[in-house]
Amino acid sequence: MSDISEDVSSGEIDATDNIDITDDGGDFQGETDTQVHSAIESLSSMDELSPETWEGLDSAERLGALQNVENQIAGVQDRPAITVTSQDLPDSVYGGYDGESICINQGHLEGGQPVEEMFDTIIHEGRHAYQDFAIENPGFVDDNSLVNSWAENKDNYLSAEEYGQETYQSQPLETDAWNYAESIKNGVYENKE
Repeated sequence: MSDISEDVSSGEIDATDNIDITDDGGDFQGETDTQVHSAIESLSSMDELSPETWEGLDSAERLGALQNVENQIAGVQDRPAITVTSQDLPDSVYGGYDGESICINQGHLEGGQPVEEMFDTIIHEGRHAYQDFAIENPGFVDDNSLVNSWAENKDNYLSAEEYGQETYQSQPLETDAWNYAESIKNGVYENKE
């Protein structure tokens, strides 16, 4: 998913920062696994996310359903929920997170994209909100080296348009968001098919 804004906060590290270089991210991975399982459990019961029901919804109802997904994901991630909006975007852009809200491609919302893709976009962009929250709230995520890599990546973000999809997707922020969203999407839609 392409981000529509690359506005970032500083994540510089100085020599006085106390970073445990032996941290293997085990606690973070356990927390992520717990989030994924909780999200799958709560989102699997949302009828409006089934392909059959989604097809019968108008764009306002779809946007409402996606806002509900964001609200539930924010609760699972223990961060404030953010507003989901829509606007006209290039067809190749599914949505983005601008530091304050998630924007969804209006054309995709009105039709042409399956619910699974819209769902994936909301989860992916919500993960970027989680990453921002972790950067802005030291200690929220126990893995300081991971959070620092996210902050550094935000300061040196590489867009898919300029650097290509492979380079874009291999960045710490994007790798985490893509993997997280895919895990939840697969878990929810295995139960809906």
